[in-house]
Amino acid sequence: MEQLNQWFVENLNEKTKIRDCTDKEMLAIEVFSGGIRYLKVHLITHFKERIPHLREADIHWVLTVPAIWDEAAKKFMRKSAEKAGIPGNQLTLALEPESAALYCQLGAHRSGLLPVQPGFKFLLLDCGGGTVDITVHEVRLDNSLKEIHRASGGPWGGIKVDDAFQEHLLELFGFERIASLPKHDVIELERSFELLKKNVNTEDKNYYIQLPLTLRQSADLDPGTLVAGKLRLNSKVVKGFFQRPAENICRKIQEILLSLKHHDLDTILLVGGFAESKVLQEKVQ
Repeated sequence: MEQLNQWFVENLNEKTKIRDCTDKEMLAIEVFSGGIRYLKVHLITHFKERIPHLREADIHWVLTVPAIWDEAAKKFMRKSAEKAGIPGNQLTLALEPESAALYCQLGAHRSGLLPVQPGFKFLLLDCGGGTVDITVHEVRLDNSLKEIHRASGGPWGGIKVDDAFQEHLLELFGFERIASLPKHDVIELERSFELLKKNVNTEDKNYYIQLPLTLRQSADLDPGTLVAGKLRLNSKVVKGFFQRPAENICRKIQEILLSLKHHDLDTILLVGGFAESKVLQEKVQ
């Protein structure tokens, strides 16, 4: 996971290699371009069912990137898109928090949930899987957005929660048992935790996660920890998985708020997959 965190913030270029769970290496640009190509083909196929005469030359593509990426990383993303078959003159890179801010502004106007009028100031917290980007904007008279605080953030996304869970498993079962798990068991364990993670709230209760048979058979756990083949985790332990990224995020928000001085905020908006976490929402509040 440490290597994955680096891809989001540094050293992402055409020579960067990434490694899968079986220790096989591949150029990152091949992985990124493959993903973009799949999405491109899927979207065009879908559109052509509705617009038979649609030409690829009629489409302008927008790819979002984390605000904390440097120029080399942005260049890498552009190269990946071009390798996937998107011409450079039909491509725009947009910063994720700015895109989210525009979306929130448009959504607020349509729904009427927020009084987004000239002078309205908001901090936008864009919490993804890998990175967290924070920006502060003010709505201008022409309804465009003025950046009050430059985008900042760090690698404090949902992956950090996964890392904490993995560390807990290592403490319970030891490195050798975890390292020797078959690939399909690792994938199943990750999926089970992903489902659990989405259901974690601020209530004081126990959580259960299905364990692979190999771990159940070799487990030497305290009584009551293993229930019907499932690992029982109390709320304190589970909330602890969120603690480190949540603290980093809140610390950064406090730092930004102190730097704003005379700019009073009207609200804080949370967007992104990790922002759905009830634990994170409570910490931010």
